[in-house]
Formats: sequence, structure tokens, C-alpha cells
Amino acid sequence: MNFSMFMMMMMMLFVTLWRTRNDNTNTALSQYTPYFYSTLFFVHFFLVSLVSMKEVSSNPTDYADTPMKGLEAVPSRSTIPAAVEEDRRHLVESSIVRIMKSRKSLLHHDLIAEVTRQLSSRFNPTPGAIKKRVESLIERDYLARDANDTKLYNYLA
Repeated sequence: MNFSMFMMMMMMLFVTLWRTRNDNTNTALSQYTPYFYSTLFFVHFFLVSLVSMKEVSSNPTDYADTPMKGLEAVPSRSTIPAAVEEDRRHLVESSIVRIMKSRKSLLHHDLIAEVTRQLSSRFNPTPGAIKKRVESLIERDYLARDANDTKLYNYLA
């Protein structure tokens, strides 16, 4: 199982608090007890739900390959309306043309970085979507690849 640093810290604090509670000693941590216990309740609930979903195995290395029960495939993205996708395509293309018009030639990774930077206030385009729009612009003769370096784009129009 993978645990975040926060979860591990909370578990260590829980052990410390548990020991100090049983020793009846007053420590500096006792003032934070309500916060730790509320957070630990969440961590405990999370861990119990994870363990209860896994199959029990005698070999601990089997846990990495065992799929969790009760979890169906969750779509990675919500469905985006077609009109929004079309608008985003046009935004990406116009951004590419603006950048290439000012720079005349640019490397592929620099173009992707610049397009992502320009459009980050509206949405975060994926590198794959930007590459598709670049290919579309190459087909329509707005851009061309350099003859010597295929990662270099030249502005034509």
C-alpha cells in the first residue's frame, strides 16, 4: 500500500498519543488531541475500507497484483460537450498561429509550452491535442516541418 507522508505522520502521532494517554502524562501533544483524533478517524476509515476491499492472501507480495473489489472503472474525464471541444480546437489553433506568426520558427516542445502557457487561463490543453492541431495546420499549409530537423516548425502563411 502507498501512504502519503501526512497519513504516516498522523499514524505516528496516534501511537504517541495512545502511549501518553495510557501513561497519564501531560505532553505538548495533548493540546492537539482533538484535531489528531478527528484526522485519525478519517485515516482509520480510509485504511479499513482499503483493507476490506482487498482479497486476503498469505503472501504479502500478492497484494500489489490483486485488484480491489467493489471499484468499477471510473471515467477519467467528464463528457465535454461537442461545442466546447470545437471552441477549444479553434482556441488552440489560433494560439499556435499567433505564436508561430511572431516567432517564424519554433521547436515542438517550445511550441507546446508556449501554447499551454497562453491557454492556461482558459483551460489546460493536453500535448496530444496541441499536436493534433499542429498536424491540422501542417495539412492546411499554415505550418511546415523543417527539412533538416523534424522537431522544428516553420510558419508559412
